[in-house]
Amino acid sequence: MAYKYTTGSVKHGDIYAETTIDRDANTYIDCGNNKITLVTEGNNALQASGSYVGIGDIVQTSSFALDIPVSASTVRMGRLELGAWPHSTGYGFIGHSYQDHHGGNKHLSYNVLIGSAGDLSLNSVGGQDMYFRIGTSIKAAVDSNGFFGIGPNAGHASGFIPSSLLHVSSSGDEMLLQLDAATSGTILVVTGSRGGRVGIRTTGPISTFEVSGSFGYNYTETAGNLTVNETNNIVNYTGNGDATITLPAASKCLGRVYHILGNCQGGVDVLTVTGSGGDFKGANLEGDPASVDIEGNTAQSITVVSTGDNWFILTDNRSQGEG
Repeated sequence: MAYKYTTGSVKHGDIYAETTIDRDANTYIDCGNNKITLVTEGNNALQASGSYVGIGDIVQTSSFALDIPVSASTVRMGRLELGAWPHSTGYGFIGHSYQDHHGGNKHLSYNVLIGSAGDLSLNSVGGQDMYFRIGTSIKAAVDSNGFFGIGPNAGHASGFIPSSLLHVSSSGDEMLLQLDAATSGTILVVTGSRGGRVGIRTTGPISTFEVSGSFGYNYTETAGNLTVNETNNIVNYTGNGDATITLPAASKCLGRVYHILGNCQGGVDVLTVTGSGGDFKGANLEGDPASVDIEGNTAQSITVVSTGDNWFILTDNRSQGEG
């Protein structure tokens, strides 16, 4: 294409196509006062002035070195797209050019979305995972189920897949969790895979579970029959008359401990503790009964633990001392 250069002012600008090429005379370069404008098909395509470059009809006084209007929507640089989100141009977005951000139902294909109020959304396309890296190592991951994994083995490439809403992995005895209070120091710590210890009010537990303070157990008071479950620990019968405390099947709660207290009101009242078909064992029992009784209105108690096969009486503070 040939261009005609003029020394004066012409109607269509300083540099324009010959009319035999551009019959509509609507494509030219306009050299104005301290700026150059590229016009294509009668519309401003590019403006440059000093250190400022603008796309389209962006006002020359813009404070940005490069300014692209919302109407131009999206800019592509290699595999990256950014600009005003085509689905809703009130948002700024960043996305991969392989994802279609322009067609119908494409409103979830962004990677970063910033609202006009400054709200920020990070997004992986449906069915994909999100990774957080330091260098080449994945240190945290959110999978497509919404499970969050954190730790040295957080990435799927290492064979670790989060299996809970929060999954913390460890390759040593480093601290996995530490909760501190401003006035009372460390409240809770959990160590890594080699030690696997939990401490309350201690930063260095040396047992599997260590508490530097008092214990509080669930306490239940009843005046009638009661079937206990995993929420109970200490059960105190205070009723007037006979009653039954029913323990769960020993086979379903290995290692669980219950403390049963008898504070009957009547002198001949009987509190029967039954093990849901499991036998009781203990030094003060005659045989292996399916239940034990606490009789009378003297304060008495038994402490039992499930062995998986039966209920073993750890302490027997019954006045009758037998089944």
